[in-house]
Amino acid sequence: MKKPLILSAFLLSFMPEMNAVEILNVSYDVTREFYTDYNVAFAAHWKEKTGEEITIQQSHGGSSKQARAVLDGLEADVVTMNQDTDVNVLARDGLLSEDWKRLLPDSSAPYTSTIVFLVRKGNPKSIRDWSDLIRRDVSVIIPNPKTSGNGRYSYLAAWAWANGEYSGDLARVKDFVAKVFKNVPVLETGGRAATNTFVQKGIGDVLLTFESETLQISRVIDPGKFEIVYPKMSISADAPVAVVTKVADKRGTSRQAWDYLRYLWSDQGQAIVAKHFFRPRSPSVLAAHKATFPTLELATVDAVFGGWDKAQKEHFEDGGFFDQIYAQKNSKKLLTPVICPSIDRNNDINSRYSNSMTRPRELEASKQQAKENRMRIKSKTLLAALLAIAGLVLGTPPAKAVLVDDWVAGDLIIGFRASGGVGSDTSYLINIGQRTLYTSATSAFDLSLGNIGADLSATYGATWFDRTDLLWSVFGTTESVAPTLYASRARTSLGTQSTPWPSEADSGLRTATKSEIVSVASAFNQLDATANSSRAALQANSGNAGSYNWQVTANSGTDFGGVSQWTNIEGTFGVSSTKALDYYSVSGSTTYRGVFSIDNTGQVSFNAVPEPSTYALLAITGTVFMVFLRRRAAKLNA
Repeated sequence: MKKPLILSAFLLSFMPEMNAVEILNVSYDVTREFYTDYNVAFAAHWKEKTGEEITIQQSHGGSSKQARAVLDGLEADVVTMNQDTDVNVLARDGLLSEDWKRLLPDSSAPYTSTIVFLVRKGNPKSIRDWSDLIRRDVSVIIPNPKTSGNGRYSYLAAWAWANGEYSGDLARVKDFVAKVFKNVPVLETGGRAATNTFVQKGIGDVLLTFESETLQISRVIDPGKFEIVYPKMSISADAPVAVVTKVADKRGTSRQAWDYLRYLWSDQGQAIVAKHFFRPRSPSVLAAHKATFPTLELATVDAVFGGWDKAQKEHFEDGGFFDQIYAQKNSKKLLTPVICPSIDRNNDINSRYSNSMTRPRELEASKQQAKENRMRIKSKTLLAALLAIAGLVLGTPPAKAVLVDDWVAGDLIIGFRASGGVGSDTSYLINIGQRTLYTSATSAFDLSLGNIGADLSATYGATWFDRTDLLWSVFGTTESVAPTLYASRARTSLGTQSTPWPSEADSGLRTATKSEIVSVASAFNQLDATANSSRAALQANSGNAGSYNWQVTANSGTDFGGVSQWTNIEGTFGVSSTKALDYYSVSGSTTYRGVFSIDNTGQVSFNAVPEPSTYALLAITGTVFMVFLRRRAAKLNA
């Protein structure tokens, strides 16, 4: 009789973990606040309906950038975008059904918005309609149409107005849109970044963005400082949602993911939609908020542009209308990757090398033949040297930029804190992106994180780089039952690797540490970005699990708890400090991944552990062959 009881107790001990489930919503830039509220409501609904606890993680950024992240492996259970194109691209890649629009009401768009103008209090430039945006005295803030759905809608709204104003005259329409973008001083990658440029940095006279964003700013964030201008016409911006079935089926979260999206059409879901200034689909909820959403003429992407696929191809693909009109501003196409051309010389080298190897290699007794052989070997030696150089050059990848938004599982965070003095009440945290950027790297590169040097100076004083009481670390975790952890360890001297962290075979201890890291990361996601970097935030030190400072100073004597060997993942600054952190992945084994360093401007760099590659083998082969040929030449000379 005891065995069943013991077995029952054993199973019951795992019930909380078995009942808990987590899904990831990958969304666009300006829905952070909306989904923060909605997730709480849905979690309560799901708990009442099923008895199951659920956690919803959020990831936000430019809509097209987020779609690219999912294509590149970010495991979203659901996507909530602001244009069909960014869902269609996932469907074409096989991540979800191609008839996704038919699977939920209203073509799978639970709410809409539109593009309006946000101006400063009193509208000092008297901006009333689209025609005012091309005046020479007006500076316009619009996010990048190549990376942001917000920017794309703004571009299309301007085009639609000009198309009506100029009776479809293509040359005049293109000229008008070109003049609008001539007045854009900077193209941010996402809608929220554009908002920060306009609101926090004070750049520009008018911000083009979603109506929801302008209402949030003018009524909640900074009431009394800004005004909304409704142009005579704009564009309907539907916000499509979809379950990423390939991911949800694999993770066993399909039931939760579908219910998560369907609940958006519930009365409570639609009320939260309206609360955050999106236009609800429910007629009754929309009627209750009619004072918030004035009626205006709205063009549609289908009617004016023939649908999103056609609009994408004609306007936003490389060489499309946007590239053409922006060329009028910069005299060259913007925002297309700089691709290094293939080095045909290498192919020539390989070709000549192959041809030379087919020639007879027997040595003749005559001096003339020996001389010819020596000349041939010299040529081969030169080619082998070029082959080695080519391998080294080709094996060095270009510097990469790391641009990320809110933390999701697998991202790494750099944390700074002061143990005393100026800034000792504040931690500075930066999300530096997915660990795969670093575990797959083969050489050194700089991280593009914004002007964090200015943030560090403002937080910890102008002498932050030389402060012995300033500390920093790198940490992160995967999201799995047996997670892999990522942690730094300070170098004691610049050229010497630190002692590696011990491996941790106990997945339970790693899971405990993961939970503490997620606590800090979740708290980080709720913070406002700094003015100098949309990847960084300031966190007031506290005594709870979401505090980075608490986790590395008072959490049961270990950093992030759980893994007892983690007693100090931080490095220090100061005159004699290396300003370098070794980076390790820790699971059943420990792997050294490379070293992070920082200079006195705040530039963070990563130098990867060199690993053999095709190009490295090419370089080695060329070098060895060159040595062999030189020895052969020496024998011939003898």
